[in-house]
This record gives sequence, C-alpha cells and structure tokens, in this order.
Amino acid sequence: MEETSEVLDSDPGNTHCTIKTDVTSSGQATEAFKIAEEKLGKKITVLVNCAGIATNLSSFDQMEETFFFNVFNDIFRVNLKGTFIMRKQFLLSLANFNTTSNDTRATVVNISSIAGIKGITEMSNYVASKFKVVGITKTLALVYGKHEVRCHACTWPDHNANTNGVFQRFSTSD
Repeated sequence: MEETSEVLDSDPGNTHCTIKTDVTSSGQATEAFKIAEEKLGKKITVLVNCAGIATNLSSFDQMEETFFFNVFNDIFRVNLKGTFIMRKQFLLSLANFNTTSNDTRATVVNISSIAGIKGITEMSNYVASKFKVVGITKTLALVYGKHEVRCHACTWPDHNANTNGVFQRFSTSD
C-alpha cells in the first residue's frame, strides 16, 4: 500500500487517499467509504477492488481435506466475499448521489486474474474464486449499466500460467 501511495503522490493532479480495511467486513467497508469521502471532501465514484490472496497447492492429491477447505475458505472469503462486500458498500454509498451531466455516474473495477479466464494448474481454489469475480462483474454490468455504473473485470498476467507476460484485459462493457 505504501508503494501505491508513493506512485499516486507523485502526480500532483491526482486526488486520492488510502485506507487500510478488512474487505470481508461490511462495517469496515462502510466506514472506509465514509472516511475516504471525509478526507477527500467529495463523493467516491470509482472503486478498484484489488484485495486478493492465493496459495499454491502443489501436492493437491496428497493434501488433507481439512487443510484444503481451510485454505479454500480463506481464499473465497477474501477474493469473492471481499469483492462482493466492497462493491455492495460502494453502490450503497452512491444511493443519494446524482449527477446532472451525461457522464458515467460511477465505475467499478474488479481485479481478477488470467486464472479467472483460462485456469492454472494446482490452484483450483484460487482459479474458482477468480472465475467468480469475472461472473459477478458481468452480472453487475448487466444490472447496473442502466444506472450509469460501468463495471469491468481486469485480468492481470500470471507468468506461471504460460501467458508469457502478455497483458490481457477483459471488459464486460465490450
């Protein structure tokens, strides 16, 4: 988070703030949006959902079921539930926000992974969570597009997935 703040701070035209929060907590998510609006002095209109965790399950066939499901639950709690909660609280924070222009009212960017498009060996729990992030985003685009809320899922290259470092973008508005 410090590195991101430094990059953002280097652009004098950039208005931003960083807030450390537990994305799996509705209460903390709500509080984060309130704090951001107070710090910035304006309504938040862009959400970038980028929290995520992964674990390489290299000995998948020999893994104990209890360990697998603990890891599975942790990954889904952060990658999927966290994405859902932050999106929900963001949209609720817009409830009383209206724009008089024809511009997009808000933008939601959910960070997925190339694993959410093509899969990665030995990481089925992570892959499943990122496939679901793409699915949630497609649904959001269908439901909220008519309310002038753009919804996108970005997949970042995963050099371990034989993508050869090629950046790929998936947008639900295309």
